[in-house]
Amino acid sequence: MDPLVPDQWAVDTLDDAHAAGLVSYLTTFPGEGYVPFGHRDQILAETTNFLFWMLDLAHASPDRARERARSRSRLATGTVDGGGWVDAVTQGRRTRRQGA
Repeated sequence: MDPLVPDQWAVDTLDDAHAAGLVSYLTTFPGEGYVPFGHRDQILAETTNFLFWMLDLAHASPDRARERARSRSRLATGTVDGGGWVDAVTQGRRTRRQGA
């Protein structure tokens, strides 16, 4: 029994997810408490497998993934133009500031 979060909350969330048409699973570890560290390997394996199948990573393109990662990196850090100005995205707004 989890002393912090009632088990029924997890069951209710699972039921709501299924009612919304989502793929969802619940694995419980009776008697293990709030964080079942003894099942770490199982939790990581199940989470990895779930994400692999739900994100269809079997058909993912490594080249496309690298390009998307580079694009996100440029947005997060900004890009410096020839004049030393940085285009950056801050809280959803595009800004220009003098680069350091």
